[in-house]
Amino acid sequence: MDGEQLLTAETDDEFAERISLVLNDHRLSGAARGGARAWAERNLTWEATLDRFDDPYARLLGGA
Repeated sequence: MDGEQLLTAETDDEFAERISLVLNDHRLSGAARGGARAWAERNLTWEATLDRFDDPYARLLGGA
């Protein structure tokens, strides 16, 4: 997933390197931005949010 929707870093130096990479590589930043938007459009809708509650509620009510 690293590079598709976001960039990760574990150290301060890696963090600075990733920032520099995104600022200087327009292709990478565009791809990451597009991937992040696509993920958000799939996962942050009302329908997607409510779907995640269906199974737990069904189990609580004894329907699953």
